[in-house]
Amino acid sequence: MAMDRSRRRVASFVAVVAVLSRVIDAITLRSSDAIEYNVSTSAAVGHSKLLREVVGACGDNTAVPLPTVGGTELELIVEFINAFEVDDVDAASQWIKDRFLSLGLDAQCRMLAAATYLHMPSLINATVSHWRAWDDLSAMRRTLHTDVFGIVVDRAPGLVRLRGLAKTDNQMAIAKEIHSLIAFGGNDVLVNRAKWTGNLTVLHWAAHAGDDLIVELLLNVPGIDVNVRDETQRTPLHWALDWGRGDVAERLLKAATIDVNARDAFEKTPLHWASRYGQVQVVKVLLKASAINVNARDSDGMTPLHRAVSHGNTGVVAVLVNAPRINLGAMDNDNLTALDWAFAFGFGQIVQLLKPRYHIPTFTSPGWESSRAGKKATGAIFKQLFLKKRTT
Repeated sequence: MAMDRSRRRVASFVAVVAVLSRVIDAITLRSSDAIEYNVSTSAAVGHSKLLREVVGACGDNTAVPLPTVGGTELELIVEFINAFEVDDVDAASQWIKDRFLSLGLDAQCRMLAAATYLHMPSLINATVSHWRAWDDLSAMRRTLHTDVFGIVVDRAPGLVRLRGLAKTDNQMAIAKEIHSLIAFGGNDVLVNRAKWTGNLTVLHWAAHAGDDLIVELLLNVPGIDVNVRDETQRTPLHWALDWGRGDVAERLLKAATIDVNARDAFEKTPLHWASRYGQVQVVKVLLKASAINVNARDSDGMTPLHRAVSHGNTGVVAVLVNAPRINLGAMDNDNLTALDWAFAFGFGQIVQLLKPRYHIPTFTSPGWESSRAGKKATGAIFKQLFLKKRTT
């Protein structure tokens, strides 16, 4: 029994010492609007370089004025300091989700600015680990210190992914320049000129690969040339459509400076490529562009409608035939209409879509020979012509 009483007395003494320690180990922080908060000195100096320097120089007997930190922000900062060890990243990240992200963007920026003033890397890192939409960045750029904004940009998912894929010195230099242009501005040297791989710029490569995260990143780089050309005069939009990257193509089409009628070395426009590969949704988006040339002719004289028909893309044909200004009677370099192509390959559904809209004979119709003066390709030879051109 005596031993038990002794243990209880020791336990009580330890508890009292612990309480007194917490009282003694405290510093008072005063916000810009004169609101005071007490926080553990050891925790405060562990989290904040500024407070560590202040306590080292002046001790913790007087209130520390924080002229750039408001009361609302200081309350959250004190809560953060008291709740987490400096290296407790996972728990801090969850706190950010629960407490910080519920704030409006302006309040979040004030918190980041306060954390920067206090030199609290743990709070800064926990905060910027949660990515925001690109639309928010312009507001954050106006509010945050340049260095802090650079940290925010550094955590952009597309940039993180791009750096992870960068293997050569040149690729790493391109990724570094992208970060610098978004965070600090300036003139590009590499992003629109240097080759990421082979003969492709980084935007060509990302569009070809269908990497939507990286394309989104690049479209937010100041000075990015969304119509940059490769050696065959193809733009990133051409590449996206050639490789069936519909989602990336739709993202590129949202760029304000996109050239929807850009022509490659074979005179093909993006609409030619989208029609060839049956990208119905992309075709619809392209047709919404006021400047779209729906009857553009490539080096074979073929329009997007010719390309859609020759590859049996019924869905695209159904969209194109209803496009304003569509010329259904347009002929290619061999004087063939889209309906001629449909008949040649026996695309019955496409024939049914096109035929009621035509007022001219086709090669399968009575009078076709006389209406196509000079045409010598008939029968098997005619189909060989189709098969040859259909591969382009």
